[in-house]
Amino acid sequence: MGPCCPQPRPVVDWILACRNDDGGFGSFPGDISGLRPTYWALSALGALGVRLGRPEAVARFIGAQQNQDGGFRGRPWGLRWTEKSTLADSYHAVGALHELGFGVPRAAELAAFVSSRQRPDGAFLQDLYPETAGVCRETYYAVSMLRALGVEIPRARQLADFLRGMQDRNVRQDGGFVAEDSPDWQHLVEDARAWAASTSPYRDPGAEAKEAIPVAVGYIWATFSALETLRLLGEAPRPPEAAVAFLALQQHPSGGFATGMRDYGAYHDGSKGRMSDTYCALARLAGLLGEEGDGFVQSLSDRGVDVGQCGAWIVGCQNADAGFARCPDPASRPSDMAATAQAVLALLLLGRPVRHPPGSSEMSREELPPGAGFDLRSPFFQPDQPGQALYLHRIVAPVRAAHRTDEAVALGLMRWVNEHLEFGANSRNEAALIVEDEFGACGPQARCLAGLLEAVGIPARFLMVRGHCTCEAFIDGRWCLLDVMFQGAFRRKDGGLSSALDVHEQHRAGGPEITTFGDWRYESFTIYWPKGGPDYTEIEIKAEDSADSPAARRAYPELSAG
Repeated sequence: MGPCCPQPRPVVDWILACRNDDGGFGSFPGDISGLRPTYWALSALGALGVRLGRPEAVARFIGAQQNQDGGFRGRPWGLRWTEKSTLADSYHAVGALHELGFGVPRAAELAAFVSSRQRPDGAFLQDLYPETAGVCRETYYAVSMLRALGVEIPRARQLADFLRGMQDRNVRQDGGFVAEDSPDWQHLVEDARAWAASTSPYRDPGAEAKEAIPVAVGYIWATFSALETLRLLGEAPRPPEAAVAFLALQQHPSGGFATGMRDYGAYHDGSKGRMSDTYCALARLAGLLGEEGDGFVQSLSDRGVDVGQCGAWIVGCQNADAGFARCPDPASRPSDMAATAQAVLALLLLGRPVRHPPGSSEMSREELPPGAGFDLRSPFFQPDQPGQALYLHRIVAPVRAAHRTDEAVALGLMRWVNEHLEFGANSRNEAALIVEDEFGACGPQARCLAGLLEAVGIPARFLMVRGHCTCEAFIDGRWCLLDVMFQGAFRRKDGGLSSALDVHEQHRAGGPEITTFGDWRYESFTIYWPKGGPDYTEIEIKAEDSADSPAARRAYPELSAG
């Protein structure tokens, strides 16, 4: 790391307060150590010129997370894959060791693990399962690691063609890169291209193929990953200026950057900016434009970026403890290591100082409140695992405090998930890990909401409907449908929230539409009802089932009780 720099002390002190006795860093003071927060802590400290004491202790922590296959594992959370190596965790381990100036242990085994994740077309596979999708994010992680290890990139030419193809597949043709190219979703991409407009603005194609849209549009993180990978390969996008224009246009009027569906057709992505997107957009724009300092700021302004508003948005994410939140959410905005590091790096790119936060509070390690109990356990939430309950409690507690009813809490948490998670395939069940990843398609978003609901004491369960996933929360003695991807909570005539069974019955009767994404999806659906541990009770509601059927009575026992 660079020479010691005493400023800005509040942010540095907050980062150092996240360090644990095992040498690693947590996402906040009091959190258990993880590879990702350790990587981001070292990145921020390095950028600020802070010399870290006892670096060998950090290296020992990182080395302790390495598996026999050479890859690295993440936090000890969840009921499956806890010990499995991932490209994401391995990337953060290698990056952290690089920041320390340490070599990577068992580098040959790690290189073999990374190379084993490559597809014949050069792309690298999505972590965990399904193991078919080639993903820009994992591809960047893999290529970055192989370069750091001094290993030649296999199939480099095919890989460059794959990445350029990810830009070509964007149905909006706005210069952004789509996130992944799964054989399972390829037909959706082709459907989307068939009805996409060839010019901006992108036109609404109608309700028939709405489900194809999210997998066929560009994202900031995918564009960042693809462009960084091409740079590492000595290649460039075609043409570079299109990618510059795409990134510059993703600024929200609030000042932050975010991509997603936003309010478009049936979709409602409520994000008004995410710190990860803001940092990725600025970092890649700096690389593409080849400028820094005042020249970079002027180039951003020339391309329509409101630099002053962007800086103000980043500063507005800082909390009284000096850490930064992922976005300035008035309901729940806990400080987070990744967001803090990304804010520091983004402010440095803009030439803005990292200041002492106004109204700063005394820094202390966070703890669960005395007497805190968590009665619900499921594949979505395991409060008995070290650190997991605190990780979610600090998100849900402000939402609970702000609302008087379970219904308002549930709707507030649904909005939080919608605004904080970006669309992307994610195979995890555990809400804490999905929150840490910061992305998920309809299934992970529904599982994340279920876990957050359980962390605040509201029972929840996961639903698979036709071409979509949702969840239900048990509120005021009834199961209530929550469709987080569309911020959908649908009212019955009596004012209460509809259940999935209500939608099913309305569709069978030929009544007016209730949901945003189509009541026909609830013609048949499957409920995965947690049983208090790793297992579910699985209940299928078939097309012919009425509210009086045995399956419906089993799934909705409150109907019998009523």
